[in-house]
Amino acid sequence: MKRLMTAVGITLCLVQLLLTPDALMAHVEEDMPDAIAKIEYLMLLDINPKDVETRCKLAMIYLRQKKFQQAEDELQQVLQANPDNLHALEGMGLVKKSLEEYDEAGRYFRKALAIAPASSHIYYYLGMTLEAAGNYAGAGEAYSTAVDNHRRFVSPGEKNYNEDLAKFAKAMENLAVKTRELKGNR
Repeated sequence: MKRLMTAVGITLCLVQLLLTPDALMAHVEEDMPDAIAKIEYLMLLDINPKDVETRCKLAMIYLRQKKFQQAEDELQQVLQANPDNLHALEGMGLVKKSLEEYDEAGRYFRKALAIAPASSHIYYYLGMTLEAAGNYAGAGEAYSTAVDNHRRFVSPGEKNYNEDLAKFAKAMENLAVKTRELKGNR
């Protein structure tokens, strides 16, 4: 009886997938471990290789795992199909920043900002990139814009609002300290 119920359950799931193709576009929960999410994303991409959302999410897993070439390969596929895909541009900027290719990272972040000029996170990433490249004035402007945009365009009720705002402000503060120290050593 238990086997029959399992077989019926599996059959119903398969029928549901056939009747509602959008079910194939489902994605794992955001808090799922990367190892499990990666397996699901690879399976989904086997079914639908053109699913750019899944490909971008897989690239972010590769980025967290420091598999930069694999992340870049996934994002390049998205950008070949859609050169203005915001998530792919942002992800490629993060990959290039991680590889210390700061000019390229900045180029990707600026292109992403042309699409989403209110994004506080992309300004923050641009600031980190400029700071790492030694452009402290540009980094300060980017961090300041990240804080301003966060206050203007993100609802205080959104998840991580305070944590993100504190992170952006801390980056500005750390940069100010670094700049003062550099001026003091001259």
